[in-house]
Amino acid sequence: MYVPNAPLVLGIDLTRKCNISCRHCILDASEKDDSLPFEQAISLVDQASQLGVQLLDLDGGEPLLYPGFFSLVKYALEKGLKIIFISNGILISENLDEIKKYYDEFGHVLQIGISLDGHNAEIHGYFRPKETFTVSVEAIKSLISIGLEPIVFCVLNHSNIKWIKEFLQFLSSLGVSRVRLLPFIPLGKGTALRDEMLSNEEMYWLIRKKEEWKTEFKGHLLFETRHEFILLPDKRKKISSCMAGFVQLGVSASGDFYPCAYMMDYSIGTIYKNSIKEIWQESPVLRSLRNSSLREGGCATCTYRSIIDPSS
Repeated sequence: MYVPNAPLVLGIDLTRKCNISCRHCILDASEKDDSLPFEQAISLVDQASQLGVQLLDLDGGEPLLYPGFFSLVKYALEKGLKIIFISNGILISENLDEIKKYYDEFGHVLQIGISLDGHNAEIHGYFRPKETFTVSVEAIKSLISIGLEPIVFCVLNHSNIKWIKEFLQFLSSLGVSRVRLLPFIPLGKGTALRDEMLSNEEMYWLIRKKEEWKTEFKGHLLFETRHEFILLPDKRKKISSCMAGFVQLGVSASGDFYPCAYMMDYSIGTIYKNSIKEIWQESPVLRSLRNSSLREGGCATCTYRSIIDPSS
């Protein structure tokens, strides 16, 4: 598989600070202000622009709590970078004029995700504070009112999986067509919730229903996991590599580089010593991730191994 000269997606965890506490938070965010220095964020944007990074994923915590957030957004957009950030919705209304200003000027290169896990407060509140349901819905409505349709990010668990169709109906009534279903992964705070991972049977049911729902709701229902590759018949398999080392690179609020969102505790360098280019092109860890000859077990004999190996 082709490996670009730079990551196509650069994720930057601007801050670990958050205004709510969700029991599944992958970053273990809190009220503590642990943020990336603004000048370092600007440096990362400069490097990303020079290298040809296509998308900046500005994360948190709650990214709207980051000091100078919109100054950074403006700087990156003027550099020609696309931007997405995901919010819990609480601060959308008070920042709506600022959002509208940049969306009116730059259009669809600015995308916003809103976290919403169900069509009512009870279901949404399984992992998150229940009172955030109304705020998140109002944030969605506010963004749509200025012409910016957000992407809804939904973390799947044993509670809401039974109500996905109703959830999609609810989103459709709001005018939302782009939904990303994310199976819960027990990382960060979520390590204590391992039992909340979806079973293989639940995953298979979702995979079978996905195409039906996409047709019914005419939306962009994004839902891809290893289960799809394993369970779908060969003709329907979507063959791709892990994004780590092939498509994306992450930077933590403390300045550490990491391979992907599911390997955030695995530092492969630091912005205070290494450049994006150096990490992407020279990191032994990323080289190992790209080398299929190092795989063991069933992966070592996989029929599709050579297709996703850039060295083949």
